[in-house]
Amino acid sequence: MVAPVKHKFVLLLVLAGLATDTRAIRLIRQPDFTLPADFVENEEVWIWADRNATLEGEVRNDVAAVAGSLDLAGSFEGDIFGFGRSVRFGGFARDHVRVMAQTITLQGRVEANVLAVGSAIEADAAAEFKNDVVLIGEHVIFKGSAQNLYIMANEVTVGGTVQGRLRIAAEDIVVLPGTEIGGDLVYTAPQDLVLDSRVTVNGNVRRTAIPPG
Repeated sequence: MVAPVKHKFVLLLVLAGLATDTRAIRLIRQPDFTLPADFVENEEVWIWADRNATLEGEVRNDVAAVAGSLDLAGSFEGDIFGFGRSVRFGGFARDHVRVMAQTITLQGRVEANVLAVGSAIEADAAAEFKNDVVLIGEHVIFKGSAQNLYIMANEVTVGGTVQGRLRIAAEDIVVLPGTEIGGDLVYTAPQDLVLDSRVTVNGNVRRTAIPPG
C-alpha cells in the first residue's frame, strides 16, 4: 500500500535529521524483527519492520523503530523513538522515550522524560516515570506514577500518583478515587471538575479558561 510506505519514509527522514554525528548506526529493514532477550546491542539501531518489531534484549545506545506493531520490552540505555499502528513499552529506559501510534500502552519504567502521541493511550498501574510525562491523544488513561504529568485529550481518566504538577486540558476529565497529587492540579475543561473525597491534592486546584475559538 502506498500511503503507509510514504508515511514510514517521511518518519525515517525525520529520524535521519536526528543523527548528529558519524557514530556507527545499525540499519535493519525486514518484514518482522526480534531482538532476543539474551542479546546485547551496543550500536545505535534503526529498525523498519512492515509487520512486527519486538525488542526484548538490551540496547546500550539510541533506538529508532518504525513498525506495524512495536513491542519495547527490553532494557534501553539511550533515547527511544517509536512509531507504529500500535506501540507497547513494557521495559526499562534510562533516557527519553518518544512514541507515536494509534494505540499506545505504557507499562514499564523510564528514568527520563516521556512523550506519547496517539489516538488511545493507556499507562497502567505498573508504569513508573521518574520525570516529566506528556500524553497527547483522543482518549488517555493514566494509572501509573510520574513526577509531573501533562495531558491534552478529548477524554482523560487519571489515577495513580503524581509527585508534582498535574496539568490537564480535555473535554471530559475523571480523577479516580485514591489518586495522589503532590503539587497543583490545573485543568482546562468546559465544566468544573468535581473531585472525590478520596482524591489527595497537596497543592492548589485551579481551572483555567478555554481560549476563544
